[in-house]
Amino acid sequence: MANHRKLTTKEIFAIAGLVAGFIPLYYQALWIYIHNLFGSQAESVAEFKKYLPPLFRDPHKATFLFLALSVFSVILCVIGIKTTKKSLKVAVITDIFICSLLILMLLFSMM
Repeated sequence: MANHRKLTTKEIFAIAGLVAGFIPLYYQALWIYIHNLFGSQAESVAEFKKYLPPLFRDPHKATFLFLALSVFSVILCVIGIKTTKKSLKVAVITDIFICSLLILMLLFSMM
């Protein structure tokens, strides 16, 4: 029988933080891609809205959703940073850094 190790609570928090951080990162990369395809801001926004769920087609709602997910990701990753696996710790630190940059960018875009 295989020896399977159970995940600790901190590892679960770290993995949940990584998943929560992937969503705003994905949509930010999608926005950069779409913005490079279309010439004007209006065309880019209209095309980007097609990729969002109907509830979040308003740009302000989408910004607040991505901001909340980024903050949630940072909180979960900070809780789960003391994991025993080195590879998971590196991923968590990278996620904290990237989501912190996303938070700053989203906050400055709301001004």
